[in-house]
Amino acid sequence: MEFFSLNEFLGNNLLGEDKTKKGKAPSVFAAHMVLDSQAVEHLELTESTNQRNLNKGTLFSFIDHTNTAFGKRMLKRWLLAPLNDVTKL
Repeated sequence: MEFFSLNEFLGNNLLGEDKTKKGKAPSVFAAHMVLDSQAVEHLELTESTNQRNLNKGTLFSFIDHTNTAFGKRMLKRWLLAPLNDVTKL
């Protein structure tokens, strides 16, 4: 089942004709902002440049009040790929 879903997703969104030439980004990236690794590093979203404690002083450590591992992963995912549409926040 999961393989079929992945295969269908790739076929519909990423494989086939180049959708970026028509001025539209693939739908998988349309809703979320793409942050490159340098932006994530300079904004210190998940890791600090402080050599003693990599997690202390980051935006993630400041706003992370989750109780479960799943919640922590979801928050990190939301932080690293924020929504483009402010009304959906």
